[in-house]
Amino acid sequence: VLFAMRPKGQAWREIRTKSPEDRLADIRNPEIRAQLIEETKQMEPAQSIGQTMSSSRFFIPPKASFWMGTEPRPNYTGGKETSLATIAEKAGEHPAETWLRLMDESDGKGLFMIRFVNQDLEALPDFMRSDWIVPGVGDAGAHVSVIMDAGWSSFFLSYWHRDRNEFSLEQAVHSLTAKQARVIGLSDRGSLEVGKRADINIIDIERLSEHQPTRVHDFPGGAPRFIQRASGYLATLVNGQVILENDELTGLQGGTIIRNQTK
Repeated sequence: VLFAMRPKGQAWREIRTKSPEDRLADIRNPEIRAQLIEETKQMEPAQSIGQTMSSSRFFIPPKASFWMGTEPRPNYTGGKETSLATIAEKAGEHPAETWLRLMDESDGKGLFMIRFVNQDLEALPDFMRSDWIVPGVGDAGAHVSVIMDAGWSSFFLSYWHRDRNEFSLEQAVHSLTAKQARVIGLSDRGSLEVGKRADINIIDIERLSEHQPTRVHDFPGGAPRFIQRASGYLATLVNGQVILENDELTGLQGGTIIRNQTK
């Protein structure tokens, strides 16, 4: 919950402990909704992400929270016009009021994103063309309940190659395969050659699209995590086994854990 960790936010702290269904019911309760808005108005606004990340009173500034929309494909590239601050200003609302309204209208499924890095998208293409830069993001699942970064490779192909034409298909695929393997030190994969592992993706580039992340509660104790599906993957082979076909897993597992061999 966006405002839950700030002082004087008792109603926000309470709603944070409830199930998603009960949270949505509270948001749609006019009395509770009014209390949530009033509590937020009493909170001291944060000035920047960096300032608040070092504080236990975690709070994300509305100008740094970007609405991902309700379309099947998330809007990862919206400018300040998609920020919570701008949407609220245009609607004549307090940011908390806007946030609650959007949660209501999206049946609790709407998401905002926070750009911790790469905030200037226009600077990225030239940066990523450098030989010493390899695109990628991930924290090995350390924050699976709040971060979804599994779709970055689909985004690289669908946005930077197809939508923006910043990279040719050959350049984009090289950045995701051979370039990655060279940096990591995997000499047995990364290109289609005799003797190398048969790791192959067959993709419909025109249909390729990452979907909106969704939250599931399938960890022990009902703990949550984000998952993200995609469209356009006709087949994925790992070591020659088809592990995915027409965007669905087949149940086969042709891969193994890659361990660091350095001492």
